[in-house]
Amino acid sequence: MNDPSTKYAETLSTLVPFFNYHEFLVAPSNPGSTLVSQVSTQEKHHDTPSLVVNHFPNIYAPQDSELFRNTRIVRIPRAYEDKDYSYMIPQFSLYTPGEEPAAVYGEPTLGLYDGNVFGTTSKPPLVPLLLSALELQDIVKTVNAILADAFSLHSTWTWMDNIVEFLTGTLYSRIWGWLALEPYTKRELGRLDQYVEEVNGTFLAKRHPQLRLILVRESGFLSLDFQIPKPSE
Repeated sequence: MNDPSTKYAETLSTLVPFFNYHEFLVAPSNPGSTLVSQVSTQEKHHDTPSLVVNHFPNIYAPQDSELFRNTRIVRIPRAYEDKDYSYMIPQFSLYTPGEEPAAVYGEPTLGLYDGNVFGTTSKPPLVPLLLSALELQDIVKTVNAILADAFSLHSTWTWMDNIVEFLTGTLYSRIWGWLALEPYTKRELGRLDQYVEEVNGTFLAKRHPQLRLILVRESGFLSLDFQIPKPSE
């Protein structure tokens, strides 16, 4: 059976430790900067540590806005090993960012790349600067649970929706769902949106006002994105 969730499971679990596939390594834009090291000659450039790019432009804000200039995005990656059919049911990593098995570890050093501050390890400026590891894990677990319910292949509500949809030739979702009751998956995703808004209300009241959890559908369910203040030197 050509099931992606099992076809490569043994190979992946034994050969490829989990890592955040959103991050990548770069050479610092200014290798002579004291942010990176005291290196001041080109001869020693090869000794300058690579920077780990682990926060990204805020694609959810207009590029000409103050919000775009003053915030960045940290991405929690999809996880495919914890649940059956995880290629169809979005789930996100429960690892604390920067502590994944294949993360880049070490004594962090700061450097500049493309006008932004990055470190030489995989740990992004989210935990523990803005959230504790436990708080982040609670958020990810809740999001995962709602998504598992919304996209479950074995849910009674999902079966009922699909059967009625088939018998009515899609009129159920286009007419009945619009007038009376939305399909179960859509209702659950609405519940997820409501949870995200509740989390952001908590952030606004108790944390940095620029800290925000992005609606999962806005990222296309490809990552769980957190908006953070732009790191400074």
